[in-house]
Order: sequence, then structure tokens, then C-alpha cells
Amino acid sequence: MGDALTVGIDEVGRGPWAGPLVAVAVCLSDQADLDGLADSKQLSPAKRTRLLQDIRQQAQAIGIGWSAPARIDRLGLSASTGRAMRAAWSQLPSEHGKRTVYIDGDTDFLADI
Repeated sequence: MGDALTVGIDEVGRGPWAGPLVAVAVCLSDQADLDGLADSKQLSPAKRTRLLQDIRQQAQAIGIGWSAPARIDRLGLSASTGRAMRAAWSQLPSEHGKRTVYIDGDTDFLADI
């Protein structure tokens, strides 16, 4: 595996009324070919499905974290988002080399790691 890797971390479900908040961390090599990758809200359902297949095939690693509605009620949305993102991050193998990390949003939920 090469040294140049990119990790993208994002969440879905910001609010306990919608069910759990889920965060995913995806690690890709700089050689990954994901034509048309953009914010999922800007993509058609067919394009999202195709990109999901491409991501699954090309990902070096995928981590998933979540916060249940009860945790969101207890800790708040921001803390619960951070916990879910850190859980997703922690599932990525630590032996990967240099990484560039992109976290959706304005808060660096990995700053304390």
C-alpha cells in the first residue's frame, strides 16, 4: 500500500427524532478513481448508488460509529457527533501511512486524538 492516503469522515442523522446518528470514515489511496464524487445531497439516487459501489471496491478501510437517540438526548448533538466520528476513525487500521483527513462541517472532532 502506498503512503498517500485520504480519509473522509461524515455523519448522517443529526437529531434523535430521525434515529441514530451514524458517522463513517473512509480511507482511500490517492490512486482512487471516484468520478463525480460530491455532496450526496447534490447527486441523483442512481449516481449515489454507483459511487457507493465504487467506494466499497476502492476503500482501503471503512469505519462506522454511531450514537443512539438516548445518547444524543443525554450528551447533546455536538458531543454525540464527536463520539460517533471518533468511533469510526478508531476502526481504521493504524498501520496506514501518511493521511490527509477531511471532516465534513466546521468542527474538528478528532482534534483531541
